[in-house]
Amino acid sequence: AATAITVSQFSPTIYSGTGSATTVARGDHNHDDRYYTESEIDSKLGTAISIPAAAFTPRFPASTVYEIGSGAQLFATGGTSDAFVAPVQLPNGAIIQSIRAAVWDNSTSSLSVELVRNDMLNPAFSTLFSVASVGASPSTVILVDSTSSVPSPVNNLTHAYFVYVTCPGSWATEMSNLRFQGITITYTLP
Repeated sequence: AATAITVSQFSPTIYSGTGSATTVARGDHNHDDRYYTESEIDSKLGTAISIPAAAFTPRFPASTVYEIGSGAQLFATGGTSDAFVAPVQLPNGAIIQSIRAAVWDNSTSSLSVELVRNDMLNPAFSTLFSVASVGASPSTVILVDSTSSVPSPVNNLTHAYFVYVTCPGSWATEMSNLRFQGITITYTLP
């Protein structure tokens, strides 16, 4: 049998108390309810991914002129495209909690940002979360939607996920008055 190292063999100022090296913690060490388990921390913090404006491409690339301006803001500068799109990669089984979109809207028009699910087996789109700016705010605003219209776990086997950023009119006529900066999607894991 192995012989345990005793407390008296260590510096008493560092290793005082009872117990030996064969125990995981000293006898007077208490893991009470002040500590969280890994799953408790995960559920409290959740998880998030961010998609910057630079990851978006025009829905109609051949007919769109756009820029990624200062502060990585996306805006149309010409052409006819009314939408920009970016794919979303979420873990299979994740439960989406909310979207947070950063936009600059100093216009009478608005920007809409949608998290969309595409059914790959029966081509159909479902909007999961959606936010829209209200115009005339010459600063960045954060738009939040935490109420899913189709609450269900992410299923990467049968669905694809992406974000649509649209302007109901001609985004190009608004130029830099309508800017999209990015989106954060929060989710939890089962």
